[in-house]
Order: sequence, then structure tokens, then C-alpha cells
Amino acid sequence: MSNYARIQNGIAMEVFRPLGGSTLAESFHPTLASQFEVVPDDVTPGSVRGDDGEWTIAAVVELPPPAPVPLSRHVTVLAFRNRFKAAEKVAIEIASLDNPTAPMPERQQAAALRAFVKDSETATFIDLDYEATREGVQYLEIAGVLQEGRAAEILDAEIQPFEHMSAQIK
Repeated sequence: MSNYARIQNGIAMEVFRPLGGSTLAESFHPTLASQFEVVPDDVTPGSVRGDDGEWTIAAVVELPPPAPVPLSRHVTVLAFRNRFKAAEKVAIEIASLDNPTAPMPERQQAAALRAFVKDSETATFIDLDYEATREGVQYLEIAGVLQEGRAAEILDAEIQPFEHMSAQIK
């Protein structure tokens, strides 16, 4: 099996070895395949072919592995909802009920809670780092709907693979 290189101005720009016994013609469109020529096995990209036809082999530079891409803090709507305990879900439902005879500040608090719940239910995903998400969950704690410390647990718990938005995209 041969190595092939695309050479410009005496420099091997790309080096290719067909896999599995295939040929250059089977690997590329004829227009592209015609740009390659057979080269010795030790030719690497950046190698230089002198006027006498001899190659000066370029060192292979090992690149460091790419830094891991941090996963987003986006979870499915159901995963977000499941971060709340059953009793907390009930408390949220009760706290969001409108009492027409209650003072206006209490009615506004219930309305704000309904708006947060509706926004969460209609979202495509929940971004646990999004300011409005964090403020909404923290508000539940301040209002006494959640016990102290639960907002941080809900918002900052490690995202499990099944919760992650990318697990739902296939």
C-alpha cells in the first residue's frame, strides 16, 4: 500500500494512505485524486522535496489533546421538575393558588409564583445558570415554600446524564 501526498511548491501539504486496500481513485473524486502523487512512506505533512527529488522529512508535531468541552447546565423540563421533592411540588401548587380575598401583596406573590411555574413548564429546556431560573428557585426558598438550603441543592446539584439536554437529542 502506498502513501500519497498533495504537493505544492515542493512541500507535502497533505499525506494520505488509503485504508482497507482501497485505492486513491476509490477514496477521492477524480479531480481531487489527480492532485496527489505517490511518496515514500516516511513523508509527513510539511516534508520538503528538494530539486534532486530527495525528501527532507518534517517532524510530526504531537498536539496536546483538546480541552474538554464543559457540558452546558441545560436540563430537560422534567429533569428540573424532578429535582423538587413531592412535598415541595405540593407546596408550590398551594402557594400559587389565588385567594381573591387576600391582600394584594399575597395575591401578587401567588401570581409571581404561577408565572415562574408557567415559564418553566413552557420552556424548551431549563438553564440552571440562567439568572431568572436561579432567582425563581431562590424566591421559593425566601418565601418559605422550600426549606433553607434547598434552592442551592436544586440549582447546583451535579447534572446526571439522563437529565442533560443532550441526552434527549438523538
